[in-house]
Amino acid sequence: MDAISGLTHEDFGFGKLFNVTREAVIVGDARSGRIVLWNPAAERLFGYKAEDALNMKIHDLVPEQFRGAHLAGLERYNRTASGDLIDSGTVVELPGLHKNGKLMDLEFVLSSLGHTDEAETPFVLATMRDITFRQVAIDLRSEEQDAEDLRSEEHVAESGRANDLLRKTTNDLLRKTAFITLLQNVAIAANEATDVEQVFQNALEEICKLTGWPVGHAQLVGRDGNLTPTVAWYDIQPALTAPFKEETMNLYGIKPYGQLAETIATRQPRWIADVTSDETFLRKKTAVKAGLMSAFAFPLLVGEEIVGILEFFSSRSLEPDEEMLQVMGPVGAQLGRVIERHRAAVQLQEKEDRLYRFMENLPVGVFVLDSAGIPLYSNAMSQKLTGMPNYSSGLPESELKNYPAVVAGTDEPYPTDAMPVIRALAGEAISVDDMEILHSSGRIRLRVTGLPIRDSQGHINFALAAFTDITESKAAELQLLR
Repeated sequence: MDAISGLTHEDFGFGKLFNVTREAVIVGDARSGRIVLWNPAAERLFGYKAEDALNMKIHDLVPEQFRGAHLAGLERYNRTASGDLIDSGTVVELPGLHKNGKLMDLEFVLSSLGHTDEAETPFVLATMRDITFRQVAIDLRSEEQDAEDLRSEEHVAESGRANDLLRKTTNDLLRKTAFITLLQNVAIAANEATDVEQVFQNALEEICKLTGWPVGHAQLVGRDGNLTPTVAWYDIQPALTAPFKEETMNLYGIKPYGQLAETIATRQPRWIADVTSDETFLRKKTAVKAGLMSAFAFPLLVGEEIVGILEFFSSRSLEPDEEMLQVMGPVGAQLGRVIERHRAAVQLQEKEDRLYRFMENLPVGVFVLDSAGIPLYSNAMSQKLTGMPNYSSGLPESELKNYPAVVAGTDEPYPTDAMPVIRALAGEAISVDDMEILHSSGRIRLRVTGLPIRDSQGHINFALAAFTDITESKAAELQLLR
C-alpha cells in the first residue's frame, strides 16, 4: 500500500469537524488528481461512498465540458506552484457531476495543503456546498425582471397577445415560487425529522395542497423489495375513498405489482392519465368508485436504491406535468435520506437490543463503570451475585467502603484499592478469587476479573468487572485437601 492510501483526516490536522460538518470536504493529490480524503458530507453531496471515492480522481466529479480546463489548471499548479483559483480565496460557482449522472450547481473554495509527513506530494483541499436551490431562485428573479420589462413595454402591453403572455409568465413565476417553497419546506422537515411518518404526512400535505390533488399516500420499500404502506395519507374525501385505502393498505408485505412494480423496476416516476384504460393499475375498481381518474407514483431514492414511493391521485384526467416531475426528483431524494437515517437508527437499536439480551442472559455477572467510576450497566447475574440493586452494583470508588465484600474466610472488608474494578480503572487487567460477598443466606465466593476498556487512542473510557460464583468449586477443593 502506498503512503497516500493510508492517509486520514488527522494527517492533515483536521479535527472532529471533518466528519460532522455539512460542507463537503475533499482532499486530492495535486499531481495525480487522485482523491485521498472524502468526508460524510461529500458522500451525501455526490452519492459515492468513501471507499468508492478513494479509487477515483477529482476530474471524475467534473462535467465533461469543464474537464479540460480543470486538468490544465492542475498541470499549471504543479508546474508553477500557483493557480488562478487555488489559494485565491475566490468562491467559485460551477456545476458538479453526481453519481447518477445529474448536474448540480456547486459553490466551492480551493486551498493548497502542501505535503504530509507520510507523502511527499502537494495536496489540494476543496470545500463544497450544493447551491442548486439558490441558482433556481436566481433564475426566478431573472424571470421576474423579464416580466417587469415586459410590463414596461407600452407597445407590448397594448397587445392582447402580450397581455396573455404576461399573464402566463406571471402564473409560471407564481408556480415556480411555489415549487421552490415546497423544496425548502421538505428540506427543512427532512433535516429536522425525528418521526419518519410525520415527515411523509407533512410532505403529502404540501404537495397535495400545491397541486390540488385530493389523495396522497406514502409507501416504504424494504430491502427484500416488499411494500410497507404507511399510515401517512392526505385525503379530503375519506368516506368516499375508504375502500380504495383499505385495498392499498392490504399491499403490506407483498411483492409490488402493476404501477408500483414499474416504478420500482425503472426507478422513474410513473404517470397514468386515466386509470380506467391502463392495464398496469390493478386497483382501478376501488379507485373509480372513489372518483379517482389519474395516478402518479414518484420513487424515493437513496443512491440507486429505491426505498419508498409517494402515490398521488386526482379526480381529473391529467397529462404528465414535466415541471412537477422535475421538482419531485429533489423531493424524493430528500425523503429518501430521511428513510436512510431511520433505517440506520432502527438497525442500531436492534443491535443494542441484541447486545442487551445477550448480556442479561450471561451466566457471568458483568458491570461497567465509566472513567470517573460511575456505574453504567449491571446485568442480572451481577445483581444476583453481589446482592446489590442495579443502580449500585458498580459503585463509585468513594462509596465502595459500603460494598458487602470481604476477604475470603474473614470478616475483614475487602480493600477498596485492591478491588479489580478499581485496578482496571488504573489500567490493570487483574483477576482475583479471594473475595466473598455477604448475603443474608450466607457467603458467596467469587472470582472477579477486572479489565480496562480503551479507545483507539489508548485512553481508558470504561472498566469492566466480571463475576463468577466459585463457592462450590472452592468447597470441593478444600474437601480434597482434608
